[in-house]
Formats: sequence, C-alpha cells, structure tokens
Amino acid sequence: MRWHNDDQPLTELTLHYLVTMKRVEESPKLTPKNAEPWLSDLFLDTISAASKGNAARRYAEMMIDLFLSDRLKAEIGEAEFRRLFLGDHIQRITPYTPAEIIEALWHIKNFGDKASHYSPDRNVTHEEANTAVQVALGLIDLILTQELIERPLDVPPCRATIFSVIFPGVRERVLANLLKECGPTVGDYYLFLLHKYSLALVKNNKFNKARRNLDELLKKGRIDNDFYEHQIESIKLIAGSIRYPGQPIPVRMEDVSRNYAHVRGALSEADVKANQRLLKIMETLVNNVVPSGKSAAVARRVL
Repeated sequence: MRWHNDDQPLTELTLHYLVTMKRVEESPKLTPKNAEPWLSDLFLDTISAASKGNAARRYAEMMIDLFLSDRLKAEIGEAEFRRLFLGDHIQRITPYTPAEIIEALWHIKNFGDKASHYSPDRNVTHEEANTAVQVALGLIDLILTQELIERPLDVPPCRATIFSVIFPGVRERVLANLLKECGPTVGDYYLFLLHKYSLALVKNNKFNKARRNLDELLKKGRIDNDFYEHQIESIKLIAGSIRYPGQPIPVRMEDVSRNYAHVRGALSEADVKANQRLLKIMETLVNNVVPSGKSAAVARRVL
C-alpha cells in the first residue's frame, strides 16, 4: 500500500479552496471536523516547514484518537489514554494495527519531533514537511483499506454504496490497494473491484488511465474480451454523464456529508448491523460537518 499522494496536478478550483477555506466543509481532502484548527498549517505553502510538521503530528494524534484507539481505550481507560504521548500510543496499538499504518505514524512522529525542537545543525525542509502532511492525510486511505480487507466490499451490496459517498480520489487509491491485496486469482471479487476502480478513475477525471489499465489487463489475459467490452461501455457512460452539472460526485467535505446523510438514511437495520465498522468510520469523518445545500433531488441520484 502507498501513502496518500495526489498523482495529478491540483485544479484551479481546488487551489482556490485550499487558499481560502476556513472550515472543514470547504476541504477537498477527506478530513474530519476536528482538524479544522490546523487547515492552514496543513495546506498552505506559505506556512513554515516547522508549523507543517507540528500540524501533521497533531493530525496523527487525532487520527489515532478517532479511528485507531478503541481497543487501547478499552484496555487502559480513557483517562490513561489521554496521559500517553504519541510514541506511547503508537507502541501500544502496534500489536493489532497494520504495519503500513504504524510505519506512517512513526514517519509523522519522527518528523514532528525534528520540526518541534531547535538545533543549529538541523534543517527542516518544506519537502520533508509536505511529505509528512501527505502521509498524515493518507492515514484514512490505509484505515479504509484495512476495513475492506477484513470485511470485503461486495457483501452486503449496500457496502459499496456506503463507500461511494467519499471522494473519487480516495476510492481510487483504496481500490488500488485492494486489487493488489487480492489479485486476479480471486475471480469474481477481483472483477468487482476492478469495475469499481475503473469507475472511480473516471469520476476522478482519469478516463484515459482507466482505459489504459483495462487495455493492459486484457493484453495480459487477466480479463476476457467480454468483460473488457462491458467495462469500456461503462466508463464511456460515466464519462458522458459527469459532463453535466448536478452530479453528486463530492468536491468538498460538505458534499461527502450530504451524500452520507442520504445513503445512511436509506439503510435497513440489517444493513446497519452488517456494516458497523465502516459506518463508524464514515460517521466519524462527517461528524459535525454541515452537508452542502444542494437539493435533495440531486442527492437522491445514484452515486
């Protein structure tokens, strides 16, 4: 698995959001409301490398608290958890947390330590700081990937719909991780993931990448011609539909909150029970994030 890294240039619209946003609702990144005080430190290039390092460290502490600490808190209690430092948290959750997440957390902590202390012989660069921020923002990719490794995306069917409420770029990266984990020998589930991955690419404005990937898989014999033709038709349809305004593809966190509210409201009791952990992740992400004010008719359209 890889850490978060946008592999296409930021659009003018996204750059505008990053420069002007003061609320998480305006964020084009999958960031919980709790991160709101550090948005400028995380995203603006004019912020010092040291401040970015400190913000990345605080972000990592927040992500452990919100998404990775349930078992530790149950073992030692909330009060004791609050007394521990970041390094203690990382050590204590290591036995039951994926290695990729632990590696990312240590990376952030080590740079945060470097950025926090003065030394005339130590140079803290913007390149290092931006990497630490990207690793911090990418923790949610790894958390979602692990959830979908432990409980596959295709059962029950509503699981994929819950997952679809988030940004296409996050879905693209998580699905890429899942495809690497399972491989084509898994059969129908691999094809299911590949279909979702192709759609995520197109919704993330990467139609050509989706087509090239399908072309390559067909040449290698990992998919047959019937599946290939069906996927090409699917991505063409999606590419055509997203040209029109009013599509519920999220651009900012407020759109993610809107999409989630609609999907969550349509779930049955059985669906909720079958997706407890995934729903908890999503609800934590959108907690206190005010949904965008687009019409309910738009939100009801297929994501």
